[in-house]
Amino acid sequence: GVTVIEVVPGDVTGSRGGLSIVVQPTSLQLESGQGLVYDGVPDLLSYEAAEALARQLAPLHMATGGDDDEPLLANLEFTDLLNLGDAASIDVSRTWRPRSQAERLRVPIGVGEDGSPVMLDLKEAAQEGMGPHGLCVGATGSGKSELLRTLVLGLAVTHTSETLNFVLADFKGGATFAGMAQMPHVAAVITNLADDLTLVDRMGDSISGELNRRQEMLRD
Repeated sequence: GVTVIEVVPGDVTGSRGGLSIVVQPTSLQLESGQGLVYDGVPDLLSYEAAEALARQLAPLHMATGGDDDEPLLANLEFTDLLNLGDAASIDVSRTWRPRSQAERLRVPIGVGEDGSPVMLDLKEAAQEGMGPHGLCVGATGSGKSELLRTLVLGLAVTHTSETLNFVLADFKGGATFAGMAQMPHVAAVITNLADDLTLVDRMGDSISGELNRRQEMLRD
């Protein structure tokens, strides 16, 4: 926003709207546009100190009274996050083009306070990434499922199924990854429903087998 300060001669009286400040050598008076009057004593800062203070205060703004948990961009769509345009016209021959090493497994998952994308880089730390392991914690309704869906969709749109596959484990009855089983990247969607209980055991066996395989490779 813009703050306009109008300096007028001391003999000018009458309400001019907004906040009025009358400064005397030993006192000052503030009068709001609603007729509230406050009396005080001026600090009598030097010009240099006043300028320094003004520069420190310039970036600050009065609170709007909104909820601190209010989304930064309430209408942000997934396609906006990746600059894809119309979802119906996404050209995977363009989005699946080979990515540089720096951009591999690196996708936006939201926006920061300044509106710039917040990136998640799943590469190993040795490859200047954040690592493939993580923990997402939040209360019911805080957006954990939306974060996971955004992550999976972002990776699927920007990486070909020949280079990236998913096994999606969803113990909320399959609601988190609903509709994603048809993506070419998805090898399986495992849920806690009765029909999928055998897959849960198979997933545990597969993970254990993969861990053993990697340990043997590192040993050799």
